[in-house]
Amino acid sequence: MAGKAETREKKNMDRRKLVYMILVCAVLMTAIVAVTFAWFSSKSDIATLVQVNAPSKIAVLGPHGSAQTSIDMTYTDDDVTVDEDGTKTVHIQRVISVSSEMGEQQLEIAHTTNLRGLEFNVYAAKETEDGSISAGGFKYQYDKNSPLQGTFLNKGTGNDSNYSYANDKEHAVNFDEGDKVQVHAEPLYWVSGALTADELTGSNPNVKSKYLTYYVIDITWKDTTKETDIFYVFAQNK
Repeated sequence: MAGKAETREKKNMDRRKLVYMILVCAVLMTAIVAVTFAWFSSKSDIATLVQVNAPSKIAVLGPHGSAQTSIDMTYTDDDVTVDEDGTKTVHIQRVISVSSEMGEQQLEIAHTTNLRGLEFNVYAAKETEDGSISAGGFKYQYDKNSPLQGTFLNKGTGNDSNYSYANDKEHAVNFDEGDKVQVHAEPLYWVSGALTADELTGSNPNVKSKYLTYYVIDITWKDTTKETDIFYVFAQNK
């Protein structure tokens, strides 16, 4: 009887350990999701990124509607120019597409500010056979004189004019009172005006939406030893 009691007690202890481990994992996962969501969310208001509801009828994709999760900011020596004073400037261009079922949309870009002199422009683009930019095996053309019009929601000033800084406008929405955030870790938010989507023509195995709109994102920054930034593009139907 004593042996059975010990066996039953051991099973109960093992069960309690298992439940405890599951609860710890659940808490850790919730913490990770909560931190990530707080960083890029503003109570379902596009004034700091729209909450994503699945299934979504709009999606930010890569060239030709291919899957993409973020903007790849890696570069090669061919993307770097050197000024007379030795300053190195990185210049990259990336193509994205927006798949949607509605004819109007809006883009939002969120990025941290660790890169020196980071600047960007967004252009409406067309997929053509003789385009000036190649991406994903396809070519794209855009008007270099017509960047999309947009507004920074929380751009401020800081001690070093070589870097961008976020002001306090969106801080309270994304962080709790008293949270300590490294100055270059708080993202800037840029929002475009209303954009007209392009109707999808021909067949495209990557998407089945009515509209597929292409954009070129032109990004420059000064090449330094500290180069860690996050650059995300979001879209919503208007």
